[in-house]
Amino acid sequence: MKTVGVLTAISRRGELIVKLKEEYRGEKVAFDFRGTPVGEVRRVTGPVNSPYLILRCLLKDPNQLNRLLGRELFLGPESVKRRRVRRKLKESERDGRRRL
Repeated sequence: MKTVGVLTAISRRGELIVKLKEEYRGEKVAFDFRGTPVGEVRRVTGPVNSPYLILRCLLKDPNQLNRLLGRELFLGPESVKRRRVRRKLKESERDGRRRL
């Protein structure tokens, strides 16, 4: 993941506006500092010298959005977080479990 810019505003339509620090190279998803997906890239607007990135928000909770204002966002591949995988129990472990 690479730093893309700072979240500057949230539009009335719920889109996130990010001021770009570096050149945009076509990545699709923006992440916060924890690696959770924040938004999908919709378009790039503004002047060539200081462009803005418009993102469609993926977060449901408005409080999470307000905490991200002024923070850096990162661009990367579509999935960054690793899934937790449950391990299968061995036969000996299955017998030792308590049953309700």
